[in-house]
Amino acid sequence: MSNGAAERQRYEPAAVARLLVSTGNELVELLAAETQLLRASQTGEISALIERKTRLSNIFATGWRQFHGEPDALDEVSPELRRELLGIVRRLNDAVVENEEMLRIGRRAAELVLDAVGRALQAQRPRPVYTAERVACVPLHGQAGIGLNRSA
Repeated sequence: MSNGAAERQRYEPAAVARLLVSTGNELVELLAAETQLLRASQTGEISALIERKTRLSNIFATGWRQFHGEPDALDEVSPELRRELLGIVRRLNDAVVENEEMLRIGRRAAELVLDAVGRALQAQRPRPVYTAERVACVPLHGQAGIGLNRSA
């Protein structure tokens, strides 16, 4: 009889390792494609990759949790497959770091553009003009501005 949450389904470690290698390779390729799009400033095309990236990341995380929860399970994996798994984890880490850096650069560039647009809009905004009686008038482009003297 099963005692529910205390028991987790355990998969054969070599099968999980092969799944991680396969999924990791796909993720590395996808991240490289996304990084290239970021470098080329083709951010509109990135949205098409998000669903696949999320799905692959979830598969990888699920498989990785088995080894994280049972580190000794890696002992059941052949040395060759362990080396392959270690290699893909390193490649995936490098791809994530590079991708994250490009995302950070892209975000900073967008912030600079928005800041420049904000400054340009501020520069175009009419400023009140004060007369000798300190009455504020806002110049209207192509229209007569009217200022009221409220001192009386």
